[in-house]
Amino acid sequence: MKNNCLYIVLAMILYLGLYACGDADVNDPRGSTAIPAQVTNVRVKNLGGSAVIFYDRPNDKNLKYIQAAYTLEDETERTFNASFYTDSVLVNGFPEAGEYEVKLYSVSYGETKSEPVTVLIHPTTPAYKVVLERGSIEATFGGLRFTSVDEAASDLSIIFLREDPDGWQEVGAYYTNKMVNLQHVIRKQQPVETRYAAYAGDRWGHKSDTIYATIIPWEEIEIPKGGWRAYRLPDDNYTLHSWSGSDVTLEKMWDGSVTNWNALFHSKTTDPIPQWFTFHLGKPYVFSRLVMNMRWDGGTNYTNFFTATSGMPKTFEVWATNEPDPLGGFDSWTRLESFNVLRADGTMRTHEEAARTQADLDMIRPGHNFDFPAGLPPYQYVRINILSTYGVNSVQIEELTFFGQNAQAE
Repeated sequence: MKNNCLYIVLAMILYLGLYACGDADVNDPRGSTAIPAQVTNVRVKNLGGSAVIFYDRPNDKNLKYIQAAYTLEDETERTFNASFYTDSVLVNGFPEAGEYEVKLYSVSYGETKSEPVTVLIHPTTPAYKVVLERGSIEATFGGLRFTSVDEAASDLSIIFLREDPDGWQEVGAYYTNKMVNLQHVIRKQQPVETRYAAYAGDRWGHKSDTIYATIIPWEEIEIPKGGWRAYRLPDDNYTLHSWSGSDVTLEKMWDGSVTNWNALFHSKTTDPIPQWFTFHLGKPYVFSRLVMNMRWDGGTNYTNFFTATSGMPKTFEVWATNEPDPLGGFDSWTRLESFNVLRADGTMRTHEEAARTQADLDMIRPGHNFDFPAGLPPYQYVRINILSTYGVNSVQIEELTFFGQNAQAE
């Protein structure tokens, strides 16, 4: 009997405790529909096509987040939410520079909004307009070169058009990927006077005005590899690797194969970086660009290639001369350019720092393209100096292809 009474008392205590907890949950503002307090002390930092709105959060336990909202003249409505833990909200997507009205709402845990605090902002000219206003289209080897600057480092698409007898045809697109200094080349164009155009767009569907240029693309050929020969100098710094079934020599970089990962130029790790090697093209050429193919087995699985790891070059220089010193050294050579080998995302992170992606595979298939400065004289001896790799000291290159022009007869 005493035990039964004890059980009854314990049950009542448990019930009262749960009831009290239930009341506490109901009375706690979190989860209620009570209207939260408004933000105060609003400040604005205007940017290109956007603005950052700063504010003081209310001391209100019922506040879940701040919502900014605006409506454009075409009735487009956009909202932006900022966490309770921050004191600012970015509003973007404005099509023009000018004055816009933005409303700030405090939103409760029960999704109840406060009365709005109205803010006037004045975003400056958006990036999709600025980039084309600053952009230029010029002739280059095999096509046209577009250059501009995007200080906002936006995500833009730039579309290129060519005027043909049947009208305007799209010839390429460039996705800026948050780059500041913009440069893109459209190739495979005929060396005849042609009118080209370009316009930019952003992720909200805005389109810039179109810029035009009439140019004559410069003739460009792939420099034939039949006359290439290894030209080893006493100070060339590499030792060829070898393993069962391998075929690794300097000549494998111009054998035309880009998918045989056991037949390539592959140096040993015993020689320190930098490593450099020398070869002869057979006769002088004017260089426009170099395509470097990295080690890859030609498969569709992006784990079967050596992007951003092992002996893939990371930074390198190209030197050239017409009269190499037979004793070696760099005094008789001219450095044409130094290059960074970037991944598809525009970075130089190793595979260990960021896993390889399908976009990396899509880049490795055609090879990495490196443009030389315009106006170079013709050269016939080439020396490539590998300054760093993405992993080990070994250098691994599948194929090299130079483009440019035949040297003019004097």
